[in-house]
Amino acid sequence: MNIIRLFINRPVTTMMMVLVFVVLGYISYQRMNVDLFPDVDVPVVLVTQVYEGAAPEEIEIQVVKKVEDAVSNISDIKHINSKIYENYALTIIEFHYGVDTDIKAIEVKDKVEAITQDLPEDADKPIIEKFDPFDEPILSVSLYSDSIPIHEIYEYADNVLKDRFSQVGGVASVEVVGGKERQINVRADLPKLMNYGVSLTDLAAAINARNIDVPAGSMDRGLFEIGVRLKGQFETVQDIADMHIAVKDRGIFQLKDVATVEDGFKDITSAARFNGREAVILEIYKQTDSNVVQTADGVYSVLDRIREGLPPGLMAELSWDNTDFIRESISDALSSIFLGVVLTALVLFLFLGDIRMALVAAVVIPTSIVSSFMVMQALGFTLNIVTLMALGVSIGALVANAIVIIENIYKHILGHDDPKEGTVRGTWEVLVAVLASAGTNIVVFVPIAFMKGVFGQVFYPFGITVVAATVFSIIASFSLTPMLSYFAMRSTKDPEKGWGVIGPRLKFFALGVEKVRDEYLKVLDVCLRRRKLTVVFTVLIFAGSIFVMRYVGGEPFPPSDSSELTIEAELPQDASAEASVLVMHRIEEMVKSIPELKDYSSTVGGKNRGVNEMRTHIRLVDAAKRPRSDKDIAESLVEPLCTIPDLEFSVTAGRSFGNEGDMDIELYGPDYSELVKISERARGIMNETGNYQSIISSYKVPKREMRFISDSFKSTVYGGKNIGLGGTLRAAIEGDSSSVFRERGQEYDINVALDEKYTGSINLLGAILVPLGEDKLLFPINKVGVFVPARAEASIERKDKERKITLTSYISRLSLTENMAILKEKFKGLDLGRDYRIEFAGDVEINQEASEAVSEAFVIATILTFMLLAAILNSFVHPFTIMLTVPLGLAGVFYTLFFSGITMNMLAMMSIVMLVGIVVNGAILIIDSGMRHALEGGDDLAGSVKQACAEKFRPIVMSNIAIICGLLPQAFGGSGASFRVALALPTIGGIVVSTLFTMFFIPVIFTYMERLRKFRMPALWKAKD
Repeated sequence: MNIIRLFINRPVTTMMMVLVFVVLGYISYQRMNVDLFPDVDVPVVLVTQVYEGAAPEEIEIQVVKKVEDAVSNISDIKHINSKIYENYALTIIEFHYGVDTDIKAIEVKDKVEAITQDLPEDADKPIIEKFDPFDEPILSVSLYSDSIPIHEIYEYADNVLKDRFSQVGGVASVEVVGGKERQINVRADLPKLMNYGVSLTDLAAAINARNIDVPAGSMDRGLFEIGVRLKGQFETVQDIADMHIAVKDRGIFQLKDVATVEDGFKDITSAARFNGREAVILEIYKQTDSNVVQTADGVYSVLDRIREGLPPGLMAELSWDNTDFIRESISDALSSIFLGVVLTALVLFLFLGDIRMALVAAVVIPTSIVSSFMVMQALGFTLNIVTLMALGVSIGALVANAIVIIENIYKHILGHDDPKEGTVRGTWEVLVAVLASAGTNIVVFVPIAFMKGVFGQVFYPFGITVVAATVFSIIASFSLTPMLSYFAMRSTKDPEKGWGVIGPRLKFFALGVEKVRDEYLKVLDVCLRRRKLTVVFTVLIFAGSIFVMRYVGGEPFPPSDSSELTIEAELPQDASAEASVLVMHRIEEMVKSIPELKDYSSTVGGKNRGVNEMRTHIRLVDAAKRPRSDKDIAESLVEPLCTIPDLEFSVTAGRSFGNEGDMDIELYGPDYSELVKISERARGIMNETGNYQSIISSYKVPKREMRFISDSFKSTVYGGKNIGLGGTLRAAIEGDSSSVFRERGQEYDINVALDEKYTGSINLLGAILVPLGEDKLLFPINKVGVFVPARAEASIERKDKERKITLTSYISRLSLTENMAILKEKFKGLDLGRDYRIEFAGDVEINQEASEAVSEAFVIATILTFMLLAAILNSFVHPFTIMLTVPLGLAGVFYTLFFSGITMNMLAMMSIVMLVGIVVNGAILIIDSGMRHALEGGDDLAGSVKQACAEKFRPIVMSNIAIICGLLPQAFGGSGASFRVALALPTIGGIVVSTLFTMFFIPVIFTYMERLRKFRMPALWKAKD
């Protein structure tokens, strides 16, 4: 008691102690970074292998298999996935969570470097890097004009604006998408080459030899020096055309005699449009540890200055802003927290009828929340929807301890105790109950903070934030609350008068609460007389909740309406950029028909994307201003998109935290051709269900190609080598860009290739001159081989060293778990061979990992809660009684999910774990008080527990309503609301159901268990007073 008395006697000291935490918390809040989600260290290392000109099958055999074998003996590997395309491959090494990814990246680097000599000589050195799950642009700026040519816009974007944006603090890189990139095109005429006896490689070598500056030192002139330099670099494009080339026995000729030299453009590898206009888009990426909002603000500031100096006719608009949703989500979460505080304070005022005491209780909430920022910032947490959600769902629980203390102080002072002594005794009397209640809250969230896997990383800040807030609420409840209570109530002789005229006017509410309590006690009396019926009824309610859960679907995370849609579309691998642009135009026409459209931007190709791949970003008007959800609008686009031939597509709404699709079906088997047939049958089965918006297969129709097959005998006779032949063919078709043209500080490739009119004909292509033998005599390439039409795999996927085909599906009806159950049954009819198998992956695997992680946290939380209660109550019996409220909370969650349509996702699972620490609080008060009255009342257990319920009715109801009111703002709409709703609504349902049944069921169980404790348990197990 002395510590409580100290806080009351030294109010300034008490306030300063608490203010230290508040001030440090506020300073920490100002310094915290802002992001959408917590930082996640995904233990994945990427190995990128570039092998120009190689087909997927060639890369698989000569590169990928060797890399997979090299890294496979590194410890803690979970999966090795490889995606192989023409010219390059990507090997994804996934480790178990908990490893140091930096160390694993070094191990992978060492293993890959050890086999570098075994890789093809003309393959690039493998690139090893850590995987960044959030490697997406935070902003996109579109440049367009009705008067300026697109190539000039590209030049301005690449040479000027890219550097301006790159200088913004927090920006990691800027990618330019779309437009036309300048290139000096040297297009050789095949008959003229043959006439002069010169090859393409000769032309390229001659240009390289001529296009060079050589410093030759300096001349000493006494007081000064004069530099000497050989100037050979081309000054103009005409200089390139006019250069002279000497050929043995053929004399000297100019480049323009055998080729046209044009100041032109590179082949299109990307294209972009904004609101239907041709555009150049600057995609801006942030640094991993930077504040996304501050970085975006810096970009806005630079963009405003850029707009002031743009060339006449050029427009610059934000076409994609990832931070809009983040800002709105954070703002909405903070507003929900503030509204929760206000509602909670209002509840306290209504129940206490005294605004002073309501404020005393309410002050614990901001004190605890602001103080928590100190711990959050010290541990490197960001302000994100997870940490703010943790504070939001904690509001009611934070004030619950203060409510119990104030209620007991109120009771003592109304009993005409001296205000100071009444405050001290009232606080000390509930010390055990409050510590037990707060302790259960802490032990519940500790397992959440230390869950395994990616979910452990996501919810580690959640658990620690709640624990920190709870600890600060305990400090405030036992220091600030009694001190303020004493000073608030000592000023009036009649505590019931409240403050001014407001308190007495609320007497009707107090009378209403008393009336409800009287009716409750009447029903409780019936329950205590019909105990078996009460137990059976409660068990049936719980059993019913288990039954309805059969109809509740499951998924890793709830969908979120962020007012954004993304259309990912793909044509066959051999489609050209021009074909993709035409399809993109058709997609845009469909997008423009959306009534809720705000703006849109489209791209072909771009970073890590082929020219056959398209992406359209669609921004919708705010959710509050449109009748349809983003998912409904996405569904409306599916049917028109299906009319485009050979197009595979997906339309995704909102933002996901999982894989690319909703569910992956992986097929494995020894015969790839048979595997293709099985995948098509499986895809057909999935389409028949009608539950999928789209299904994309990783198997692509083999790409048409023309193979040059060299004749071994003829190559030996003429002295031809495959590497030389391949280089000549590549130079003829793709061109040789080994030299550059410099102008005004910029460099532009000089590309030497055959004129396109010769590369479209096999007969003409066969006439390409290649240097053969030691004397490098020129012969047509068809002297040493023939061209043969063929098809090659467009792409290959591997997992754990075997080939696979993946069907990535986007679900439109039912939930993930419901669709998985349907497919498992239907796939039984596929009649797979003995060596073939089907596995569910993607979000299915994530959902399973989430269930396992949360189930483990739930079990640990339940055990720790029981152990804590046993330690505090010094009993093994009544902790069991209290823990019976947990199934009641589960029942409330299950019924809420069933009737609300919310799936059993990660957030709903979290609500179950949270409830372990919440639903026991009412039972703790009843049992604690009931045990005291039982000691005084002898064998009248029913009377003892009824008296305890009468005393604790108000604090139990008040605490739970306060918790619910704190959660209510989290359960309503807003940006990022789906996450908060999925957590808050099941929690509210669990609290409501558990509270209702706790008030009747727990008193009944108390009478059984107390009798068991007294008469049937060994003396060692009895509670000690």
